[in-house]
Amino acid sequence: MGFPEIRLVDIKDDGQALFKPSMEEFHEIRSKLFARVDLELLTAELDRILGFNLVPPVVAREVEGKTGVLQQLMEARPIEMPDGYELPDLAGWSDMLDNDEILKAAVFDYIIGAKDRPGGNFLIDVPRKKVWLIDHDYLMFFETGYGSDLVRAALNKDIVNIDGYVRTALENLLSMINDLLLRFQGNENQTILLGVKSRTEELLRINKIPNLA
Repeated sequence: MGFPEIRLVDIKDDGQALFKPSMEEFHEIRSKLFARVDLELLTAELDRILGFNLVPPVVAREVEGKTGVLQQLMEARPIEMPDGYELPDLAGWSDMLDNDEILKAAVFDYIIGAKDRPGGNFLIDVPRKKVWLIDHDYLMFFETGYGSDLVRAALNKDIVNIDGYVRTALENLLSMINDLLLRFQGNENQTILLGVKSRTEELLRINKIPNLA
């Protein structure tokens, strides 16, 4: 189907990671949508600056002569489950998360303008009531589509107010935007970061996640 290969890699003394090759490793036109590994790095850096701990750790690496990124494999599952996997109360997945996690994830998806965050693009660690955000490829940023289930969950539960540590995190991110614009070159990275800046300023101005209706 033109999807790039994603491999499971053993990390010596430190679990496993997913290896995603860069788009230069592929020639299919369709692969551009999925193999933008620089977008994974940019997204992880945004999360690091915010201090939200939502994006699994990711680093640029070369594996068997191919360049790409390694992202830590987390002990969690998507809410879109394969056949045979049972998770209780699947329809009420947002009740499995702490409200703080829902707020952080919704704020994050709002400021990046997430366009492809259905249940298959985030993971839930049920015992910890925690969410992990994954699959930050071209579709997430540039293809008009699904939007974010996490933003919808925050709106449905009225977990939308921006104050305390979330406001401080957004202020810190805003202070770092110019540095990020210098570090992440290319028209698409610049477009993403300018959008992040605009939406962060909006949240700080109105102090809540706006209704998307």
